[in-house]
Amino acid sequence: MHISRNTILTNPSYTWVRMDILELIEPADGMSVLDVGCSNGVNGDYLKKKFNATVYGVEYDEGYCDEASTKLDKVYHANLNKKSLLDLNIAKQFDYIIFGDILEHTIDPWQILKDGRTLLKENGTILISIPNINHYNTIFSLIFRGRWPYRKRGIHDSTHLRLFTRKNLVEMYEQCGLEIIKERRNLRLFERGTSLDRIKLISLVLDFFIIRRFFVVQYIHVLRSRKNSQAGK
Repeated sequence: MHISRNTILTNPSYTWVRMDILELIEPADGMSVLDVGCSNGVNGDYLKKKFNATVYGVEYDEGYCDEASTKLDKVYHANLNKKSLLDLNIAKQFDYIIFGDILEHTIDPWQILKDGRTLLKENGTILISIPNINHYNTIFSLIFRGRWPYRKRGIHDSTHLRLFTRKNLVEMYEQCGLEIIKERRNLRLFERGTSLDRIKLISLVLDFFIIRRFFVVQYIHVLRSRKNSQAGK
């Protein structure tokens, strides 16, 4: 949530509808959603128009806050590296909380997740999209090029503060009193994507359980609170 306006303006991934995340929502009448890192409100706007949802947003960039405020029911301007979700005094609980490629930009995603869990309704759901640092491109660059592959976007976005493999994610969820209900994997042969990645056969081959962790660029997880867990309380 520390991303600068200049970075955002050159990165269209912050401003398109994330159907790979939103398709995992099970719509219900009167459902409420908190979109953490809501950008210009494009995802919340989709949910409001499609399902008549109540959508709140949290966003660091002031310009995006202004734009999102014209689309969503309420938007909080906050840098979650300096202020917690609970500091915002959100007087509401939610059916869904979305963290779309935002936790890796924060200093303490563990605490943010714990705080988010307290804002869930009973049987509420957290949706997370997060890059997989275990992609073979990372290993290739370190072994054969001897350098960390800093880039302007993607897995190796230079603004990422925290790095995760799937095992790291599972451990974090457990520490926060959450468990994976469903997993979606975005796979790419190359990090930046090629026409080959759109061929279904390639995805089926890359998704073979022994090798898939080396080709996943993003994990998308549907999470719910673990029963009897005391984490985050």
